[in-house]
Amino acid sequence: MLLTLLVRAAAARAEEAAAASDETSNWKGRASLSAYFVTNGSDYLVAVGAADHGALHLEARYGYEDRRTASFFAGWNLALGGAVEVEVVPMLGVAVGRTNGLVPALELTLSWGPLQYYLEAEVLIDLASVSSSYYYGWSELSAAPVEWMRAGIVLQRTRLVNTGREVTPGLLIGFSVWKLDLTGYWFEPGGKGQYVVVSAGVRF
Repeated sequence: MLLTLLVRAAAARAEEAAAASDETSNWKGRASLSAYFVTNGSDYLVAVGAADHGALHLEARYGYEDRRTASFFAGWNLALGGAVEVEVVPMLGVAVGRTNGLVPALELTLSWGPLQYYLEAEVLIDLASVSSSYYYGWSELSAAPVEWMRAGIVLQRTRLVNTGREVTPGLLIGFSVWKLDLTGYWFEPGGKGQYVVVSAGVRF
């Protein structure tokens, strides 16, 4: 009887260890394509793909830092639980194409119940001209009244869209179904430099 209990306990621990091992060894990823519809300028696309393997974070972007420019990042996933869940991803990357440079970057997510704050920040160190180095920032504050919808405000600082502002404010609304996400952004609503971004993403 005792031997049987010991065998069952050992088997249960082995299953738990195997499940934990599978969880840390699996790859998780996401990809998105964002269309920028610019009132006083040309429309363009931004593509982003990311993959996580345990604590390792890999990411690639196209059109994010500059048009006809690709960037590649490697970083580390850090998480802290509690009443406010914190996820931080420090990264280091390179940009190649129309603009070439080094790109230290950070992604931050703070979640508290239905509220979430998200930040993408980076500094592009232009290798051709250090004086042309630039800070990019995108931040969102949103609330999810239901699991499949969220709404809130967004701030963006980018040189790809010229609105006459250092930081452009906007509104956002997003919907999620299964592993698919669709989000719309309206920057500088009603202003002369207003523009719209529609982003479609998938998680896998």
